[in-house]
Amino acid sequence: MLKVLIVSVGKLSGGVESYTLILGKMLADKGVEVHYAIRKGAWLDSQLTNVRKIVVELGRNSLSDMKKLREYVEVYKINIIHCNSNNGLFVSQLIKENSECKKICVIHGDVKIDQNHKGCIISTLYEKLETWLLKKRCSHCIAVSESIKEILIDRGINKNRITVIYNGIVPFIYDKDPNYYADELKIVTVGNLLPVKNQIVLLQALCIISNKYPEIRYQCDIFGEGPERENLEKFIAEKALINIHLKGFDKQVREKLNEYQIYIHTSKYESFGIAIVESMNAGCCVISSDVGGVKEIITQDSGFIVASDDAEAIADYIYYCYKNRNILMKIAKNGKRRSEIEFTSDVMIDHVMKIYRMLI
Repeated sequence: MLKVLIVSVGKLSGGVESYTLILGKMLADKGVEVHYAIRKGAWLDSQLTNVRKIVVELGRNSLSDMKKLREYVEVYKINIIHCNSNNGLFVSQLIKENSECKKICVIHGDVKIDQNHKGCIISTLYEKLETWLLKKRCSHCIAVSESIKEILIDRGINKNRITVIYNGIVPFIYDKDPNYYADELKIVTVGNLLPVKNQIVLLQALCIISNKYPEIRYQCDIFGEGPERENLEKFIAEKALINIHLKGFDKQVREKLNEYQIYIHTSKYESFGIAIVESMNAGCCVISSDVGGVKEIITQDSGFIVASDDAEAIADYIYYCYKNRNILMKIAKNGKRRSEIEFTSDVMIDHVMKIYRMLI
């Protein structure tokens, strides 16, 4: 039996952690014996109960954790070490590869951008470390988009050692589609409230709607939590945008997406965009910024692409959708079909298993 150790040591919940849960379930369904290495007290630690796992503390105990992890791999005779991001690759450094044990790493984003808030020097050091780890300590690399693959190639990773595998979703079965012809447009966005997610541009676009197209009736719900909440609340209050609601974190948000006709994603950077795929699956028409892997998700007939800071263009697309409900519905249904064909967990796991078979 193939034995896989998924190393995912992030602290919080997010796309990487969702990927870990989906990957583990799909591998188990394929008959793989799945093990997990996760951080003590992290969100994943609370989600992964009654499973084979090793819990690491990191911090001052990093070296001790690495040794413990190496012993775990030897005891359980692990065949594949599936590292999520460079953190997972780092903590598995003391594990020696051989013909029966291989190490792969999934790159979910541009480490230089992800660490940019720590300053140019630190972010550059992270970039150099990741590149070295991928070159010297990894059998193969999975990039979550062609955009990420090109970044890795530019940093010196051999293109033959990189495979693009899009993150997949488990399609949700909704009892009904959005009401595309309702008098009131319902707009939604989902994401952590961070500067890079750029929700302020959505607010600016809706302010334009209120001033330029006052006949449009709309409601906008913003799901997510983070340090930008105060700035968003201030803008909403100053502009008296009474139809915009900051809903906070909601773990059931995906079940509610079919209540909305339009999903808007204004991020300045996105390696892939799993929330976009989930909204397409719900039957939402997507308006998104033209960054990173997003351009690989949305085609001309399955959504609208705009510049990340172009609030005017977003407002115009909202107005266009409001006035052209048949086109709104057509675009939304095309997106739904695309999400259920191109970006499912079944497609993802088939590609992952091919990588495993290639390595072992």
